[in-house]
Amino acid sequence: MEKIIKKIRLVAEKADTGVFIVGGYMRDFLLNKKSYDMDICVSKYAENFAKKLAKNMDGKFIILDPANENYRVALLKDESLKYIDVSGMKGKNIKEDLKKRDFTLNALAVSINHFYDIKNNIIDLFKGYDDLKNKTVNAVSDTVFKQDPVRMLRCFRIASELNFTISKKTLSLVKKNAGLIKKAAPEMIKNEFFRVLSSNNSVNYIELMDECGLLENIFPVITEMKKSARKFYYHPKGLFQHTMLTLDSLEKI
Repeated sequence: MEKIIKKIRLVAEKADTGVFIVGGYMRDFLLNKKSYDMDICVSKYAENFAKKLAKNMDGKFIILDPANENYRVALLKDESLKYIDVSGMKGKNIKEDLKKRDFTLNALAVSINHFYDIKNNIIDLFKGYDDLKNKTVNAVSDTVFKQDPVRMLRCFRIASELNFTISKKTLSLVKKNAGLIKKAAPEMIKNEFFRVLSSNNSVNYIELMDECGLLENIFPVITEMKKSARKFYYHPKGLFQHTMLTLDSLEKI
C-alpha cells in the first residue's frame, strides 16, 4: 500500500490537484475490514488524473460515467487493491462534496497526505464515524433518494452486508420515495438487489423493503401475490408469505 500511496501523491503533485480518500475504503478501514478497492475524490482534472494514475501504475483506464466525472483505474498487477475509482469533486471543496453523498458512513474523507494517520484527520460532517460504531445506516439528507433512487436499495445492501440496522428516519425516507425506484436503471437495481440476496440474512432486509413499499415498486406482481391464493396455503398472507418463508428456509439450509 505504501507504493500505491506514493504513486497517487506523485500524480497529484504533477496534476496540481487535491486528492481525498472517501467512501467505502474509509468505511472499511475504520471497521478494520480488508478493502480491495479505493475511492478517491480529486479537486479538479479527474479524467486527466485517472489517465495519468493508470499509466503510472501500469493499470487500465476505464470510463464509468463521464458526465459525473467518474473513472476507474484497474490495477492489473497489484494484490492489495483491485481498482481505484476516481471521481471529480462535487462542489468547491471536499466538505461540499460530502454533503452530496448518500449515507453518513460513506460521507467520510481524509486527505491523501494524512493516509498514515487517518483516525486523527477524518473529515466527518455528519457523525458518520459514530454511526459506524453504532452499526447504523443513516441518510445524509432528506433529498438523497431524490438525487439517486437506487440509493434506496443501496442502504439495504450496505446494511445487509455489514449486518447494520437502518435508522427509522432513513426507513421513513425510503417509504416516502419508494415510487422513485422505477426511474433507476434496471441493471443497477439488479446489482444492488442481488447483493442483498448474497448476504447471510437477506430475508430480514427484504421484509423491511416490503414494509417500506420498495419491494412492490420493484416487483409489481407482489401486489397480486398478497391478494391471491390464500385458500391454497396455510399462511394467513397467502402466496407472498409462503414465498418469504421459502426464502428464509433456503437461507437456513
